[in-house]
Amino acid sequence: MSLNKYNRRRGFSLVELMVAMIISALLLLGLVQIFGASSAAYRSNMGVARTQEGSRFAMDFLARDLRMAGYMGCVNDMSRFMGAQPSFFSHFLTTAQRNTLNYNAAEFGLRFNVAIQGYEATGTNIGSVVDLAALAGPWAGTPAFPAVLAPAPRAGSDILVLRFFGSDGALVTGFNPTPGAGAPTVSIEPARAGLVTAGGLYALGDCNIASVFQATTAANPTTGTFNVATSGLNQSGFQGQEALFGLASMNLYRAESLIYYVAEGPGGVPSLYRATATGAGWNSEEIVEGVEMLQLA
Repeated sequence: MSLNKYNRRRGFSLVELMVAMIISALLLLGLVQIFGASSAAYRSNMGVARTQEGSRFAMDFLARDLRMAGYMGCVNDMSRFMGAQPSFFSHFLTTAQRNTLNYNAAEFGLRFNVAIQGYEATGTNIGSVVDLAALAGPWAGTPAFPAVLAPAPRAGSDILVLRFFGSDGALVTGFNPTPGAGAPTVSIEPARAGLVTAGGLYALGDCNIASVFQATTAANPTTGTFNVATSGLNQSGFQGQEALFGLASMNLYRAESLIYYVAEGPGGVPSLYRATATGAGWNSEEIVEGVEMLQLA
């Protein structure tokens, strides 16, 4: 009787314990492998999703700005501005340069007579084979690109320049192009005074004429009035334009000059950048990380 009680109370043998441990280890190993595979699949899917989202984001930016390229108010046909008697005036030119239609005398970012301009990187023309791992050194291409961007453009990637008037215009309520000894003035609705900052790039436009310039002062928040002096980027005034603008249909726009390019971002990761002309230089912002190159066919 006592022997049976002892047999009923005895524990696992060493062999049984070792078998149980081996089975548990195999099960644990399987779970670890399943977790590792699931984690790798998750990271891969997240990488693909980020790539697709970044691509959509970049294309949205490019598509929006490409659609706006060449927009100059209610006149969308730029050819109307480029005749023997042009209706497009750039205050970034001297009066003599304007009279001879020498638009290329302006700094390239301020050449609003050209809506879209591409810069082809060396060795990336149609039919060329580009080795991404071999890209190094400063950017080189046709035509030559000025060293105005920071970070600098990446070698082997094309550069795209877009120029247009912003879609968010403000109605002009006053225009005094020849105020005697003072600077010319433009007035807009006081509620839109925040649109104009000192040194910003702007344009006046109606359905017959367009004129681009740099604002000398910010708009007065009470009157909406600001100055356009012959200083800073402005090389000429409004002479000859006094009777051309129709005040009833004149609007003020931001003059947008943008550069899309690829550069080395933080940590050496190539990224798509968009640089905006500010009137005091270029402000570059990273748009999408992980973009190797930009190619324009």
